[in-house]
Amino acid sequence: MPFPSAGCQTCKSRRIKCDGTLPVCQRCIKSRRECYGMRDAKSLAFVHSENDFADGKVKRPRGPRSRRNLPSHHHDSDDTKARAMAFYFQNFLQAPKETPDLIQSLADDYMAGRESFASSQLLNTAVSAMALGTFARTHRHAEAEVQAFKAYEQVLRNAQSAIQSLDSGNVDVCLLVIFFMSRFSHHDGASAVLKMWKERFSPSHPPSDVIKHTRRGMTRSALLRTRALPDWMRDGSEFGECGLELAYDRIMVRILELRQLAQDMTSTEELIIEISALHRALDEWRSAFPKKWNFRRHELSEPLGLDPQDFNYSRTVYSYPSPTYAGVWAKYYATKMLVENIRISLSPTHLPTAEASDQTSDSLACLESFANDLASTVPFALERFKLACSPTDGISFNTEDIKPYNATLIAWPLTMASGISRLKPDQRSWFRSAVARIGRVVGVGVLECAETEKWFDL
Repeated sequence: MPFPSAGCQTCKSRRIKCDGTLPVCQRCIKSRRECYGMRDAKSLAFVHSENDFADGKVKRPRGPRSRRNLPSHHHDSDDTKARAMAFYFQNFLQAPKETPDLIQSLADDYMAGRESFASSQLLNTAVSAMALGTFARTHRHAEAEVQAFKAYEQVLRNAQSAIQSLDSGNVDVCLLVIFFMSRFSHHDGASAVLKMWKERFSPSHPPSDVIKHTRRGMTRSALLRTRALPDWMRDGSEFGECGLELAYDRIMVRILELRQLAQDMTSTEELIIEISALHRALDEWRSAFPKKWNFRRHELSEPLGLDPQDFNYSRTVYSYPSPTYAGVWAKYYATKMLVENIRISLSPTHLPTAEASDQTSDSLACLESFANDLASTVPFALERFKLACSPTDGISFNTEDIKPYNATLIAWPLTMASGISRLKPDQRSWFRSAVARIGRVVGVGVLECAETEKWFDL
């Protein structure tokens, strides 16, 4: 009897030898096919269903053979988990080469240190829960949803004890567990872990990429919730930020403080001065970008329209050497929009009415310009078009499905833009529709709510 292959289901259907790489085989990656995963040892156990008898572990029953007690050949649960893990790793965790640290996330940190994290059963279960939950939402798969919640409950039972027994050796694991569980619960627990690391372990345990990127997530959360960072979290250099990353981090901390000052009715003149300083800081940060990050402008023969399926609403699109560089520029445009939006929200009562009106008009024009720049960047970030081999051939449009990893590159800048309250109604409607579609691509229900009345204002 031939021994069944443990290779992925995609290679088996193609009748080629699978290299067995987990969770996604290299053959499927190179051929750009969806890898449907490997059967694990449990799912192949039925092949040896009678070996226990031969080994003397189980006494063979007397009388005619019966197959009533043999294990079932159906292993839907194992297949579902294998498919979910393969789908999640291939579509959400495969980062493009040369991804700038500015837009890297905890998912990238997990992939970089995956071998060292392999021994943590808690983290493995958390990743399974995220993979199953994402697969369930994007594929409308009921069995995957059931398994996702079972995995979540298992992690929930064990995570608290892991955090309570925190030491320098499991800080990264705990933070990654919280990150992967953020689909089901809020990640406020990450703040507690960071504080414990800062107070207890930071002198002897330098900040890892996991610690650095977790704090970035806390900064984003503070922005969405209109809160200031606690004093112990303000200095990004203490959490591993440096270079361009530290420069942007300091700008974001200043923006959080500016919004608090605006709410506290601080002098408008002082706020306007700080807003101008923030714009200069952002421009200096942008001027430090490497030249290879620069973009090219293209004029289409006709506009793509306001349909979010097209992800553009003008004749102008920008192309970059890599979609990851587009993600960095998108962050710049969205942050400029945020700062200008704060300027517009301040009423310059110290100026004559006509002069104040002119300043507001200028600010609205700047806001519209930054919004157009961001919208022109989105199509390339999502690989909706590609540059032809020859400059004279122009660009070619891509009708394939959006890759989830590309969607994550642009999700945060679009989320910021969708909350800008002073945008023109058609622009804001487009950004909110784009965020909702991004949510459907990556399977994040919160983003899918962008088109509802409950969406936030910045």
